[in-house]
Amino acid sequence: MSFFGALQRIYVLFSASTKRCTILRKHVIGLSVKPLCKTRWECRMQSIKALRYLAGEFYDALVEVAETTDDAQAKNEAESLAIQIKDYRFLVSLVFWHDLLFQVNLMNKELQSDTMDISARISSFEKLCNWLKMYREKGFQEVLTGANELAKDLDVTPVFQTKRLRKRKKQFEYESADEPFPDPKEAYRVQCFNQVLDKALQSLEPRFEQLQKHESLFGFLCKFKNLPKDTIRKSAADLELALTDVKLVQEKEQPIISSDCRNPLKILQFLAYNNRSTAFPNLFIAIRIFLTIPVTVASGERSFSKLNLIKTYLRSTMQEDRLNNLASCQLNANHVELVIFWVPIHVSDP
Repeated sequence: MSFFGALQRIYVLFSASTKRCTILRKHVIGLSVKPLCKTRWECRMQSIKALRYLAGEFYDALVEVAETTDDAQAKNEAESLAIQIKDYRFLVSLVFWHDLLFQVNLMNKELQSDTMDISARISSFEKLCNWLKMYREKGFQEVLTGANELAKDLDVTPVFQTKRLRKRKKQFEYESADEPFPDPKEAYRVQCFNQVLDKALQSLEPRFEQLQKHESLFGFLCKFKNLPKDTIRKSAADLELALTDVKLVQEKEQPIISSDCRNPLKILQFLAYNNRSTAFPNLFIAIRIFLTIPVTVASGERSFSKLNLIKTYLRSTMQEDRLNNLASCQLNANHVELVIFWVPIHVSDP
């Protein structure tokens, strides 16, 4: 059973019965268990959060369920989960995944901001990559410290359980000898801790390099006011825009762009509201392309989440037109609430 599988089992156990849910609320105050979702990674953070800070309360709730329930299957499940919570390896995984997902979720919240652009996103990605590298070098001891505190509350010995070392039989003579880790703590650090962080870095670094390429082309738009004209012309040439053919004369009394325009969005709004988009067509198009480059794929993932809620097995015969209309209403719920539906009623004469 995987770590997240155990979290899902805890949620299913308490959510399947109102009696067991009442027992959970009696012990766990302020937080509750959350289910896992394949389309929303934030739910993994929410499912870990309650158990990370209230592991002892969850253990007491599981013990009470095992002692009071009449359902043999629920009793067996509660006893099994209680034993797994008191496993030191599970506590280490709980602290490790909470720290990792907290940082990733924090960056996701920043990227979903309305004012986020590529330059700010690069800064967020760089901070996360640096944190992952530092956490890989020095974070394992911090994880053990947090797990030891949980183990003290649960009266658990902070020692990894030693398992019998399995030796794989060599099929050919040229195969290397099997060298398992004799220390279970070192085995967890290499096979779980380092492996997860390495995969996270491998998935982030290509995106970070791609964003750096975009920023090298469009980055001059973020500091447009502070760059000399030669640099602007060179950057525009790299962006394949013909700005060097037009000679612009800027007077001190009447600046072309207001001094309040300090970012690409305000420059675009200034050009659009003052009817100057035709005077600077290439700049206007470049800023629009820069601001419309997607920062995240949250909107696409949110669309699939809404479709999963709309198209259930009870609506299997729904036609495509109705499905599209319902999806549009769900995705634009804030605008739909502001619409006033008025249906005229015609009363026929008697």
